[in-house]
Amino acid sequence: MEKFKKYEVLNKFHEETSDRIEKIVKNTIDKIQNDFQTDAMGLGEYLNRYYPKIWKEVQDEWDNGKNYFSKSDIDCEVKIVIEEPGSINKTTSK
Repeated sequence: MEKFKKYEVLNKFHEETSDRIEKIVKNTIDKIQNDFQTDAMGLGEYLNRYYPKIWKEVQDEWDNGKNYFSKSDIDCEVKIVIEEPGSINKTTSK
C-alpha cells in the first residue's frame, strides 16, 4: 500500500486509469452513434439549451432522418482526481 504514496507510482496509476476510462467512453459513444443511432446521452438537450439557433435548424433531423447526431464529432476529455491515496485499508487473512 505504501507504493501508492510514491509520486511515480501514483502518477502512472492516474495516467493509466485516465487512458482506460477515456477508451471506455469513446467506445460507448461510438456504439451509441453507430449501432443505436440515437441520442441516449442527451446532447440534443444541451444543444437546445446552449445553442438554440443551431438546435432549431437540426432538431427535426437530430437522431432520425439525416441523423445529425450520428454524424457529429464528439470529443471527450477525462479528468480524474485521486484525493487521498492509501486511504483504503487492505485486510489480509492469516
